[in-house]
Amino acid sequence: MRRTGVLLACASLVLVGAPARGQTLFEWPDTAVDVSSYATIEECHAAIARVQIAVRDRAILAGGVWRDTMPVLPGEDIEPVPDAVRETARSCGQRHSAADSVDVVDFSLLVPVYLAAGWDDKARTLVRRRLLQASQVGGDALGAVLDTVVRIYAGKPVPASLIAVKPPRPDLVDEVVQEYLDRVPDRVRRLNILLERVELAVLGGLVDTARIEQLGPAILALVDSLTEAELGRFTENWAGIVDDRTEVRRRLRARVYRAMERLQDWNALLDSLRVSTQSFAREYRRQVRTMARENQPYGEPAPVLVGDVWLGCDGRCESRPAPGRVSLIVFYYHGEPRRGFEGHRHEQCPGVIASPEEFRLSCAAPIYVLRRLIDRFPDLDVTLVTRTRGHFAYEKESITVEREAELVRRWLESFGVRAVIGMTETDHWRLPNHDRRRIEEPTVNEENYSFDGAPGLMRNWTAVVVDRDGLVVWRGVIDRATEQTFSDVLQVLFERGGSGR
Repeated sequence: MRRTGVLLACASLVLVGAPARGQTLFEWPDTAVDVSSYATIEECHAAIARVQIAVRDRAILAGGVWRDTMPVLPGEDIEPVPDAVRETARSCGQRHSAADSVDVVDFSLLVPVYLAAGWDDKARTLVRRRLLQASQVGGDALGAVLDTVVRIYAGKPVPASLIAVKPPRPDLVDEVVQEYLDRVPDRVRRLNILLERVELAVLGGLVDTARIEQLGPAILALVDSLTEAELGRFTENWAGIVDDRTEVRRRLRARVYRAMERLQDWNALLDSLRVSTQSFAREYRRQVRTMARENQPYGEPAPVLVGDVWLGCDGRCESRPAPGRVSLIVFYYHGEPRRGFEGHRHEQCPGVIASPEEFRLSCAAPIYVLRRLIDRFPDLDVTLVTRTRGHFAYEKESITVEREAELVRRWLESFGVRAVIGMTETDHWRLPNHDRRRIEEPTVNEENYSFDGAPGLMRNWTAVVVDRDGLVVWRGVIDRATEQTFSDVLQVLFERGGSGR
């Protein structure tokens, strides 16, 4: 046994000590991505999509600006293509860039690449080739291709496409429609294409009144020319059966002129609010008398809020909404999920933020809107109405109403929002057996502020504006899209001063 051990030891020394003469050092392969080597259009689409996401994320990290927390900027949806995206499109699209000879069957995938690369002329060339090919087949084929071209130029995705044209190109839509629309025999398709052009009149929140005024009469005249069968085809996707031509005209006119009339109606509402809240309520009801929103409580007294725990009142909480003050009442439920970018669900960040690194995308966007309103109107009296959920984030054991309210207060203040907080202990019950889900009953505040006889949990971040006389002026959900609306209403109330009955 001893001799065997010595032999094994010597063998191991020989194996370890002898150098391997043919051995070479391992070298890492070149991992740099060369998108110009991508062979298919689909790979090019994927590359452009990845760069679009990367550019957006880098801008957030470098600038510290989270777009969903900032006010909506006019024209933000029509910003130019970033340089990195343009260069990627040019590099990977180069082998497919012969617009006068590539296979037109791929035009719906190639046109977005051409426009991302800044090759407008190539896009025009390829589109004209495809439209010419379709026109040689027949009017129906031309109509179908023209419809697809308009959708592509308008920035709407088409099947198999991973990217869409950004920003949309109404100028290119106008070019092809003016040249080819009259050649389309299907008047229903022509009508839908014209309506697509109307949608482009409100790009980036900017209303192109000239475009709307031009298209409106043409659309209504086309409706008048439809046969009964064509009218039925046009309205077959509408809710309910609409076979009355006058009703179709009314609906279409409302759709075409909606953006312009909304702007005019909103200005009329603000003018009436400058007179009094009751005048505002009458004007609102006049505008919506034929719609299903007549149950809004504008001009009615705001119910008195109740709560089991009050914080932030600097002493004993007075009756709220506070008499003699312009008030904003906000219903907030911590931990309630909300929709974020591209429809993904994000939790409401129910923990207290200690550093920027702990902030999650889209989780608290409405809080920034609320903070801007408070900063803009320092005399605004804000009450945050909430209810117990039986937990706060992961904290569940021995949590009390007072503890839950305090954590909500800390959560708000971590974002710079200071407001009076009224928390109500929620009556609830649980489903039996293994389910055990918590089913919450409506609170008194929710019943009082439902206004429509259907009490239940208010939609998260529902806000109600109350004037100095305690009358309800406006109600809606606080977010980026509604920030300007709330600002307009509050601005008029503070300028009006005094009683405005």
